[in-house]
Amino acid sequence: MKIVILEDNKIELEEIKKAINIWSFDQDIHTTISAYSSGEEYFHQNQSFDYDTDLFLLDIEMGDINGITVAEKLRSMDYRGYIIFLTANREYVFEGYNVHAFHFLTKPLNKGLFFKCLSEIQNRKGPECYILHDKSDSIPICYSDIICFSSDRHYTKITTLDATHTERTDLNKIINKLPKQFVQIHRSHIINLDCLVSFKNGEVHLRNNIIIPVGRSYLDDFKIKYLRYVTRFERNEEKTNGDTCKKNHK
Repeated sequence: MKIVILEDNKIELEEIKKAINIWSFDQDIHTTISAYSSGEEYFHQNQSFDYDTDLFLLDIEMGDINGITVAEKLRSMDYRGYIIFLTANREYVFEGYNVHAFHFLTKPLNKGLFFKCLSEIQNRKGPECYILHDKSDSIPICYSDIICFSSDRHYTKITTLDATHTERTDLNKIINKLPKQFVQIHRSHIINLDCLVSFKNGEVHLRNNIIIPVGRSYLDDFKIKYLRYVTRFERNEEKTNGDTCKKNHK
């Protein structure tokens, strides 16, 4: 789980980080933590927004850009992950509805409640589905069913094994949220390597008889990522055998 904390109180920040480490150890979940003392510091150091962040923990009362403002900016940048506010004052609770806050946690931190929040987010976030946002509805689509994403002006077509869906978004916002089997091969196309049938004459042939040209500027990157992908199990096996040899050598 990838977590970003914005907290200007160093003592409280260390308590939060300690709690996360306890939870991740108990749950056997790898967690990475990035911490900032203010919204200004975060946005200054992160010019290119990381859509892979699973959770933002935001102190509401900090600096010139408070936690609510940070959350509003994150949502305006199309961040769809989880936000938890940290506050000593519950008067801000209702403002959280406007940015779809997952929870408000009062200070000092209730570790039991915090752990429940982290576990719920971990259970929800799973990597098996793409969430299609259709007006007020959210529709999960299994990644294994998706053949490709194709841009169409202000919309993106999501082609699956048995249907085509449309979402008002662009490929730049999608690519950063997808698993590694998805690779952009053209400014207008992202493909699922699991659905690749063949590659010849500068074109990829996908399932359902879909044929897409590989853009010149994407060709080298596509070849590298495809090679890495199809040999991933071999490399894992080599690593495992290597570790075994080292142990036996000892």
